[in-house]
Amino acid sequence: MQPQLPVYTPPPSPVGSGNGSKTLSRGEGGETDLGNGSEEKSPNASAQEPKDSARSSSAAVNGDYILSVGDTIELAVYHEPDLGIRSKIGNDGMVQLPLLGEVRLAGLSARNASELIRKKYDADYVVNPQIYLDVISYHPRKFSVEGQVGRPGSYAFPGGDAPGLLDAIGIAGGFLPSADRGRITVKRRSGNELRTIPLSAKDLSDAGVQYFQLQPGDDINVGEAKFTIIGQVNRPGTYDFGGSDSLGLLEAVGMAGGFTRIADRGHVVVKRREGDIMRTIKVNVKRLSTDRPDQFDIKTGDVINVGESWY
Repeated sequence: MQPQLPVYTPPPSPVGSGNGSKTLSRGEGGETDLGNGSEEKSPNASAQEPKDSARSSSAAVNGDYILSVGDTIELAVYHEPDLGIRSKIGNDGMVQLPLLGEVRLAGLSARNASELIRKKYDADYVVNPQIYLDVISYHPRKFSVEGQVGRPGSYAFPGGDAPGLLDAIGIAGGFLPSADRGRITVKRRSGNELRTIPLSAKDLSDAGVQYFQLQPGDDINVGEAKFTIIGQVNRPGTYDFGGSDSLGLLEAVGMAGGFTRIADRGHVVVKRREGDIMRTIKVNVKRLSTDRPDQFDIKTGDVINVGESWY
């Protein structure tokens, strides 16, 4: 007696390769037993036989979801019940698949993992295999935020959904006044590779359509925006940018209490590091005052030295 085939129903927004396909559905409250081909389904599940023209691979989970170590996946190959498994992705990122052996899935999107498995089976074992891939349970999905935010620490994805970068910073208490919003880094592990991704919150906000979505395990670091001012000002010291994305030289002097009466406004020196090079920039504040007061912008890490007048 042939085992009963799992039920296939078309998803609202299918993921995978090809067109006009149908996707194996677990149904609401339903559970598919891939071991013996039997199934338990909800009253809402509709029974449809997959057409021969169905596409060769599909993923019930969001196709852009990145598989992680500790995720439990369910795999089915249409008309090949012996190839169906439910397995947890190991610490090495591998999953043991029937006939194929170990296959690295961690770090791949659900869509790409489904297509990779399809190609491997198609190469040697099954003609035009129809693959179904779903994530049954997720490894605890967390991200961390460090640096210039209100509440640094580790956080779970809200509602299980991956937040955007700015949403994640908001969860961590938002930017501090000392935050450099243009100097944010995200460290992301993909397999054995650790990438550092430089980002700017200002660019993301201005672009509008750009949305940097986090992945499980991402580490966010928000840099510090500070400058130091010495010499002939009333309150020499180190200051943050006060939450502003940019700061003019005269604004910086004002934050330090303004010039002393013996300050040489024509002899202000700004030392600025650019990579491995330390630049020395001479600024005549008298010209700034008569032209555009803030045409010289301070950058994070600048050291301003206001000279003394001898007259």
